[in-house]
Amino acid sequence: MKYGLLIRLDDDVILSATSATEIDHQSLDYIPGSALLGAMASAIIPQLDSNRDELIWQLFFSGAVQFGNGYPAYELNGRWQRALPVPLALHRGKYDDLTVTNAGNQILNAAAVYNMMHTKPDESAQPKQLRTGFLGADGRVVDVRKNKVTKTAINPQTGVAATSQLFNYESLASKQYFLATINIADDVPEQLRTILLSALSGRLRLGRSRGAEFGRVSIQYHELDESDSMSFDHSELTLWLVSDCYVCDTSGISTLTPSGKQIGLSAGELVLEKSFIRARSYTPFNAHRGGYETTREVIGAGSVLTYSFANCALTEQDKQLLASGLGLYQSQGLGQLVVNPAVLTTQHSLPTAALFKDVLVSGIAVQKPNDLTAKITVNSQLQAWLLGQVEQRDQLATMEDKYHQFNEAIFKHIQLARRYSVVDPSDSYGPSKTQWSRLQDWAIQAGRGASIEPLFESGGVCKPDGKTSDGQNSNNPEWVIMAPDCHNRPTPLNQFLKKELEEFDDQERANALIQIAELAQKKQWFNSELMGASL
Repeated sequence: MKYGLLIRLDDDVILSATSATEIDHQSLDYIPGSALLGAMASAIIPQLDSNRDELIWQLFFSGAVQFGNGYPAYELNGRWQRALPVPLALHRGKYDDLTVTNAGNQILNAAAVYNMMHTKPDESAQPKQLRTGFLGADGRVVDVRKNKVTKTAINPQTGVAATSQLFNYESLASKQYFLATINIADDVPEQLRTILLSALSGRLRLGRSRGAEFGRVSIQYHELDESDSMSFDHSELTLWLVSDCYVCDTSGISTLTPSGKQIGLSAGELVLEKSFIRARSYTPFNAHRGGYETTREVIGAGSVLTYSFANCALTEQDKQLLASGLGLYQSQGLGQLVVNPAVLTTQHSLPTAALFKDVLVSGIAVQKPNDLTAKITVNSQLQAWLLGQVEQRDQLATMEDKYHQFNEAIFKHIQLARRYSVVDPSDSYGPSKTQWSRLQDWAIQAGRGASIEPLFESGGVCKPDGKTSDGQNSNNPEWVIMAPDCHNRPTPLNQFLKKELEEFDDQERANALIQIAELAQKKQWFNSELMGASL
């Protein structure tokens, strides 16, 4: 029986990408199944009495219960769906926009995406592999928000900061939703199934520093439809790995280019020309044992494996194997895959229907888990004030994310305009700091709720054609620098700015202009190399 786990991050969650301690800390952008398994073990094992060792083995070591990775979730038509790691077979032109905006969502730009399994674009396109991000079945590109915090260890003897103990933590930002799957074998006793499902509902702690200010999550579980979501109507077998995969050869050594028999199929040869493989190495830390486990060399999530079959077809046993997953450590989220996804069967344009079939594509009809503040009974003015501060902080964080996306869009347009006009990196380009200052002054004086139309008239700061009202050349033609939009149509900066401002309501536009003007006046934005790196 399969279940979907809707996970809401109530706090920031720290999930380390590697076990290294001497480099800048990096966090995973998903919730690994091993973290869910560990949380379940901590919650369930104290409840077991009789046959303790046997039950622990059956739940957490036998593979009868498989905890899948948690990937970013989004709501579509009142139902939850998950986005999966982008397949590495997809490429885009180096200077093409990856996404287009549709109803406020970032949708994969079908005109700019190549499937390198089937065709090789012109070298002038300079194809660039899509290596990060998550892709939804409806074509939307989902990014995970992260935070970074600097902390210091405390000397227990003095109670002050310890010498040379400064460190950074990168974490998944709170108020995000993730979807994971859990597969419970039919032979698991009903008693254990009940204990497991009860532990899956409610509040848990995940990741590092759980005893401090990190790690609280809320989980709801829902039974999934077990209808077949795989397609075998192709002469070749294409496997899109949506999680890391650990496969061994006949000697027990991990391999990154497994044959069909090495992954458990009856036959099949790996077609390297149509396969796209990335690898990573990591050493898991076992908190219960207090030490590291063996190093794992795994095929990375997003990799694409293509197999050909000579005079044979997949057997029913092969199909059952693909439905359960590939390789070792499946109970910890490894080996998840999608078979013959539609997104990889086309050459240049993406399919108009769902990009892939997934057990969660039909969605999970649920309500959002209740906010922390909704469970608190207000008994004093202090409590009411504190709850108000929490709500205000959440609203501010949402607006900051919106302003950040706006800033990135404007500066990306300036960067593309520089390339479009073949401007030397050492030359200044775009509106000067003085012009951005004029824009900031206008926004401050106009105030909240003011119309932005005067800003783009002939007498405004961002003149429509770079000329004054009497037709003479203006001293600020930089507001009409051209860059291609998502449809490869040259668009002046002032028109692009006006279009982006329409995404804000009247009360937000002035603040958006003030923030971007302040950012633009900083020196680093006028260094083209730094500007490109920051985007």
